[in-house]
Amino acid sequence: MPFGNEKKDEKMKKPEVSIVLTTYDKLRYLEDAILSVHYQTYKGIELFLVDDGSPNWKEIKDEVIRIISGLPPMSAILSCKLLLMEQQCGVPTARNLAIDVSSGPCISYLDGDDLYDPQFVEVLKKALDDDPEAGLSYARVKSVRGRGRIIERVLDRSIEGKLWNGNHGYWGVWLFRREIYDAIGGFHEWLTPWEDAEFIDSVMVHGYRTIECDHLYVYRREKGDTKERISICKLTPKEILWARRALCNPASIAGNKVKDPRKILGLDKDASIPPRRYHHPDFRIIDLI
Repeated sequence: MPFGNEKKDEKMKKPEVSIVLTTYDKLRYLEDAILSVHYQTYKGIELFLVDDGSPNWKEIKDEVIRIISGLPPMSAILSCKLLLMEQQCGVPTARNLAIDVSSGPCISYLDGDDLYDPQFVEVLKKALDDDPEAGLSYARVKSVRGRGRIIERVLDRSIEGKLWNGNHGYWGVWLFRREIYDAIGGFHEWLTPWEDAEFIDSVMVHGYRTIECDHLYVYRREKGDTKERISICKLTPKEILWARRALCNPASIAGNKVKDPRKILGLDKDASIPPRRYHHPDFRIIDLI
């Protein structure tokens, strides 16, 4: 079959997986991140590239168009859209906006300076397909410095152990069913930078099963960037999540008292946690593929 006809037939298929790649004011590793989606062994991906209101959004738009237009043939990406937010609202809002307008029954995400292993989607999607009772599969993480060597592999530990052991940002990266996202209501836009921990905690509170997979996500660390600063935050995910549970779902921590959860979260006396979705920025979408 001629390549042109094959490409046309592929485009007629509906994507089975939607991936949201977020970035803010960073170009250095963006092409690496996009290519890691392009080279996935699983074919049938809808890619949303989201710029979170960067001051240099025009430069980012031009660079994204250049990268996408230059992708080699036989890409894993069936469709690609660029979502430009009018103002910076943070990663959880950027993800929520893109997921809301995406179409895949399974969803994952990628930071603009990180990488997928080529088998990331295939392995995690197969894990979900093989276990209809599971709602989420997740990849363990390899941490690297810049484009250099691996500096850390996350230890094999249950997702509950990763979440509550006091480490920061190492509970894996997931592929989850859309119905989970809908049931939870998306990523919590106020509890940043702990939106990932809060989301996975909500998955467990809702009673969904999870499946652990191999080290298939490359987490890039740079001196002085947000990921480095998070590691010295005074509050641990455990403190944040227990306080949130105490206010939002007390039954989930029956028998465990949390001292002054509002103070932990920086809230006034008798105040409630802000709603999960409270940013409503203007945005526009550009079709790229």
